[in-house]
Amino acid sequence: AGGALGEVRRKQSEAEKCHKLLEALSDLRSERQAVLRREGVDTTEEEDSLFEKRLDRLHVLLDTRTEVYRNEERTLKVMLAEEKEEEVQRQMAKVKQSAEERRKEQEEA
Repeated sequence: AGGALGEVRRKQSEAEKCHKLLEALSDLRSERQAVLRREGVDTTEEEDSLFEKRLDRLHVLLDTRTEVYRNEERTLKVMLAEEKEEEVQRQMAKVKQSAEERRKEQEEA
């Protein structure tokens, strides 16, 4: 589960980078539109709307994936905590068994 947790965190990081990339793309488009306007060329409302819709769709997709990754991370953390607790219980059982064996040996001696 530990390796899977690392993979989920890597995916979360990549999703965040994609969000930032989309923001940079939007900023770049705005700058290019400003340059075009200064040159007397305007983009149509249809082009602007299409760009915004596609960008929004990509943000929604990334948000959905990010939520899936958060849920996976929570699940894996619970699994790791349970594994750790089981290991502690096993160790405690070993210690208890060893102590019991020593006690019996001392009683027999």
